Amino acid sequence: MTERLLVAARTLGYGGGTAWFGDDSQQAEAKRILGIPAERMARSMVAIGRPTSVKDPRPNPRAGGRKPLSEIVSFERWGQPRS
Repeated sequence: MTERLLVAARTLGYGGGTAWFGDDSQQAEAKRILGIPAERMARSMVAIGRPTSVKDPRPNPRAGGRKPLSEIVSFERWGQPRS
């Protein structure tokens, strides 16, 4: 479900991300902040909005874009390029 929300958001020009709440204290804090009733479960959330920048905010962003398919796809046998 999460991936569908993120793909749809991207298609509409939005950015998105996920957050997971691991232990009981994190779940309780998320419920408090978000106003989720105590009897409900809070495991994760999906945030969607308009991106303010296309720059990767990570301290060590990955350079380039996607690898060419020729570097990651084999045909018929391992390491065999398309003929």
